Amino acid sequence: YARQHDKQQEASQSTKALRALFWGNRVGKTEWGAQEVARYATANHPYRSVKDGVEIWAACPSFDTQEETTQKKLMTYIAKKDIEHISYLRGKIIKKLRLKNGTILDFKSYEQGRDKFQGTGKRLIWFDEEPPKDIWEECFVRVEAGQQLDVILTMTAIKGMTWVYDEIYLNTSNPDLFISEAGWDDNPYLTEDQKDQMARGLSASALKVRR
Repeated sequence: YARQHDKQQEASQSTKALRALFWGNRVGKTEWGAQEVARYATANHPYRSVKDGVEIWAACPSFDTQEETTQKKLMTYIAKKDIEHISYLRGKIIKKLRLKNGTILDFKSYEQGRDKFQGTGKRLIWFDEEPPKDIWEECFVRVEAGQQLDVILTMTAIKGMTWVYDEIYLNTSNPDLFISEAGWDDNPYLTEDQKDQMARGLSASALKVRR
């Protein structure tokens, strides 16, 4: 029931194993990530073959950030009737989500460090905002025999030209890679007044990154 704008549709329709979205703030990158995770979790993806009972990681900079972003968005796309059990880390911060179809969704934080990203094979890993390089590399060996591993990265490049720039953004030799760029003007649901208000609160250099 999500109405996607053109850039979101393009990312959903890509068949690449690694999809990296370098989008400005308020363009809908986390919204899209939550939609994709929900489609995998419920085995209801219009463009990919996904079975029931898959394992998924959703990772972001911190658990506190998770509660306000990835978790909040994701829980609007998974129906309560499909949920078997929810385990909480603390308060309302979800640690693990188990669906009735057997899917297990674990929430991860970059603050946990690389060791906490070891484990069994996954079907999908979602990085919301730029991860540390060692965590990124650790996740690429989370392949289950006979099952494809898909990875999605949704981020605004607020840290500048880090390892992501050379190894993902400029990596035209990787046949598994889909790159998407989008800004405020690509989101038809942002009004001109909203764009103007955000712009007035940003310096010229910050505006280049976040717009």
